[in-house]
Amino acid sequence: MSRSVIRGYHKIIVELSKRVNELHTEIKVLKERLNTNSSNSSLPPSKSFKKKNKKPKPPSQNKSGGQMGHKGNFRSLQDSNEADDIVNCRLPVRCECGGKINPSGEYQRHQVYELPKIELHMTEYRLEKGCCSYCGQNHIGSLPEGVARGIIGPKLTGFMSHLVAKYGLSRREVKEFLKEQFRFDISLGTVFNKQKIANTALAPLMPNLLAEVNKAQALI
Repeated sequence: MSRSVIRGYHKIIVELSKRVNELHTEIKVLKERLNTNSSNSSLPPSKSFKKKNKKPKPPSQNKSGGQMGHKGNFRSLQDSNEADDIVNCRLPVRCECGGKINPSGEYQRHQVYELPKIELHMTEYRLEKGCCSYCGQNHIGSLPEGVARGIIGPKLTGFMSHLVAKYGLSRREVKEFLKEQFRFDISLGTVFNKQKIANTALAPLMPNLLAEVNKAQALI
């Protein structure tokens, strides 16, 4: 066998070896992708969920909805003194047959819960201005104690912080919520500044709160 043929075979072997290494690398990457889930990567749990094959249940002969013999859950009526409004629904004077309806003096109670119309309460503070007649210095009245210079009061500040901390709303979502529900349009910077105020106010309480949480048997 000539040297030129041997060099040709050697070249082919080198190229095949190189290709084999490339294929090994590709196989390794593909295997890693197949084994990727939410526990070993940034993949969300919804993407790594594997649907289990469940045996189909035989169709039920019962109709949909409440079943015979099932104990219903009903909210007990509150005391009438707890009601914000009481509306008396009067009987008509006549029955469908034409006879007169005589009230028995009894009535059936029906209680309905509804959200009241919620609006922001806006207070205008008028700071009186004046000038000293002796030195000419200008003066202006002071805001009452507890009233900040910003346009958002402490209760609304706490409410905004609550939406972020407990219900996970972003600052932009808080801004949109206030605009949609209360027609109150503020900037993202204002939302951020108010959240920072709330965080600063709560900071001294955090060590004691963390200590109580660490002592708790379970976290809700």
